[in-house]
Amino acid sequence: MQNLLGMHWMRNHPDGQDLAHVERMQYKSVKLFEWHWNNRDACRDLLSVLPKDSYLLARDHPMSEQKSDMWANPEGTGTRHANEWAEKVRQGNVHTPLDRTFFLGINEPDATNGDRAAIDRYTANFLNRLKFLGLRGGAFSFSTGHPRTVDGTGNTPADYSVFEQSHQAIVAGNHIGLLHIYGTANVPCAPGHYDRLKACPWQDVEWVVGEIGADEHVVGGGAHDGYLISMRDNPARYCQWLDELIMGINDPRIHSYQVFTYDFSHPWSSFNVREIRAALEGYQWRHSKAHTVRLPVVVAPTGPTPVTAPVTVEPPKEQPVASDNWARSWPIVLKFEGGLSLDPNDTGNYYEGRLIGTKYGISAAVWGGKYDIPNLTKEQALSIYKAAYWDTANCDALSWPLCLAVFDHAINAGVGNAKQLLSQSGPNFLAFMADRIAWYTRLKQFNLYGVAWIRRCAEVLREGAK
Repeated sequence: MQNLLGMHWMRNHPDGQDLAHVERMQYKSVKLFEWHWNNRDACRDLLSVLPKDSYLLARDHPMSEQKSDMWANPEGTGTRHANEWAEKVRQGNVHTPLDRTFFLGINEPDATNGDRAAIDRYTANFLNRLKFLGLRGGAFSFSTGHPRTVDGTGNTPADYSVFEQSHQAIVAGNHIGLLHIYGTANVPCAPGHYDRLKACPWQDVEWVVGEIGADEHVVGGGAHDGYLISMRDNPARYCQWLDELIMGINDPRIHSYQVFTYDFSHPWSSFNVREIRAALEGYQWRHSKAHTVRLPVVVAPTGPTPVTAPVTVEPPKEQPVASDNWARSWPIVLKFEGGLSLDPNDTGNYYEGRLIGTKYGISAAVWGGKYDIPNLTKEQALSIYKAAYWDTANCDALSWPLCLAVFDHAINAGVGNAKQLLSQSGPNFLAFMADRIAWYTRLKQFNLYGVAWIRRCAEVLREGAK
């Protein structure tokens, strides 16, 4: 079994050995900063040596530090950050495959002394907006020791109950969670630090440990003491240290552990992957054998996802005028969606932690901040259908019945997902529907809603056969 290591970041070193190291290690995930994900050549070279299913985490360093904006306006800042990522993608400044790229928001929000409700609102809005735009994100990036414990003393389990809106958004958008874990040179599994996930009841969320390493300052408040100080004379000892920490965590929800590899100015100069590359490559990782099989996670179909600018939808005064295919399609989709749904198991029915519902396929998770969902009119629903789904998915450019299939899937699963399937299948109605059905079968909720989804696909196929 492959080891579960990832790399916290990439930096091109003058010795030119980085890509060979990545290829030998087959890192499961890599975190990239703005000087890498926006560099076409660097991304091309990196992708040529990474595993084809590795995760790419994109962090915009200036944006991720806008914590004062988050505290002042959690909802607005979360939405703005998602829109900014979408605009970078739209302008062609992101050169990683979108089906396995996770866009990050605020880094290390203070979940001990700060307003945790604000963190929850920011994260939920950030992730829900990314989902609407067809992108996937990473939630939280909690620092070591966060979130805080129930009573704030370190003697009780960490409290995740205040982040339930974020939990719902993660699941609804197939996003991931991030947290950072450090230990000391003598104690890899520092209580209250390595075990932050043990108290988390969310069995339906996949996590990446976005930073992992040895540092006396992070855990104990002393001087920064990375592995080049505490274990410089024995790099293999640091590999053993990492192995012990990962085996101590041993949580099947964790996709990968990103080794902290900063290498530039003080105080992080005691971390430099160049010094331990050979040790990392030669070590016989025991955690890969001891690790429990992790939960299945849906991976979006391959192929780029064109991201459009945010869509503004205003309630119309009358039913929109549309093409023949549009007029032929919307009654079919409206019939599928029906009226108001208050299914408590459907995360799309929640907004700000409240069960609001979905009406005509317009979900509270995406539209609850703008519309009164229970009292949504048919005319309002058709306006949203046309502007945010039919037009955004460019269905007018598709022939019948492919336009119906793409439109229906955009309503049911999001415009980004519909575009990804279309990119994968090409302009072929039957191939699109086959890929759509296969996609549904990989969802965690298939045991709950699979029958309804397959019947819906059967009806689309029947309409296409007329």
